[in-house]
Amino acid sequence: MKPIHAHLNVVLLIVLSFFYFSCGQEDDIESIFFDKIWYISSLTINGVPIKGDEIKELYLNKESYYIFFYSNYSFSGVLSKNTAISGTCQINGKKHIIHIMFDDNLIASTTFNNSIYNILKNSSYYSGDTNNITIYQNKSNFINFTNKK
Repeated sequence: MKPIHAHLNVVLLIVLSFFYFSCGQEDDIESIFFDKIWYISSLTINGVPIKGDEIKELYLNKESYYIFFYSNYSFSGVLSKNTAISGTCQINGKKHIIHIMFDDNLIASTTFNNSIYNILKNSSYYSGDTNNITIYQNKSNFINFTNKK
């Protein structure tokens, strides 16, 4: 009979191996980000999810509240009706870093649009996969995206 610490050593080795290999992998940013429409599904400001009429707006019209990343690291999109956005981005799949640079300063017609714009403009990192992405300004301010509306 093996001592219990021998079993714990094996379990510890497996767990550490999992973290080593999963944390060190680089995201395939081409398959995650590029050439698909990303719809805003939710918004969190100061740790509080936005609710009410503004969130309902996200789901009413497929021609609003989306961003499209092109493989040349540019993007375009629409916030509320007739509020177009465009620019370029830098994405690092190994460090999960994203920086979004807008072509123009947005003069937002609503506080909701302004919040989205500010989070994207000050974005620092992302998490996600080919179905869902979260772009963070920081731990308290972030936008969730999905590729289905």
